[in-house]
Amino acid sequence: MCGIVYSNVTFTKKSIKDGGYEDIMQIFLSYSWKQEEIANQLCSFFESLKSFGVEIVRDKDRLHYMQNIKDFMKTINKTDFAVLIISDEYLESENCMYEISELMRLEEYKDRILVLLSKKTKIFTYSDRLKYIKYWQEKYEELSKVINEAGLEDYNREEADKNLRKYNNIRNNISQFLETISELNLITFEWVFEY
Repeated sequence: MCGIVYSNVTFTKKSIKDGGYEDIMQIFLSYSWKQEEIANQLCSFFESLKSFGVEIVRDKDRLHYMQNIKDFMKTINKTDFAVLIISDEYLESENCMYEISELMRLEEYKDRILVLLSKKTKIFTYSDRLKYIKYWQEKYEELSKVINEAGLEDYNREEADKNLRKYNNIRNNISQFLETISELNLITFEWVFEY
């Protein structure tokens, strides 16, 4: 057996008679499409780990025409790890934060994340994190106001209420998530690709 170690994750290659893998380690790649170049570079790196049984789960490779995007985003809970490419755009993206909300449903989510942070994204003090906490509080309040002003009848509120619950969930989780990742010894994705 041979292996490669990355932080607290060890990738091992196990020999099998038929040449297959005993265990495939799936890693979900969560990123804002504004960081697509970085995601592409990471995918190239993970491609080199295929011989160690590592498989990347990425929207652009797995999500096909007419498939449900939300169902795909929920698969973050079914993978072994999630690489999070954190940037301002990520933390202000409804889809990215929905993935985080799904991930946070797992009790052990902290042990399953590998975080790469943009050096421009400030999260290490509470006042830094307040920017994002306030952002999602305001997004929730804006949506709530628009829904209330629309004066929808109860039978037309199902989608509105579903979106409001999603924003509320993000609003309620953002502080804990940011505090969790701010306590980690992180590296920036700029640093990773310098070497």
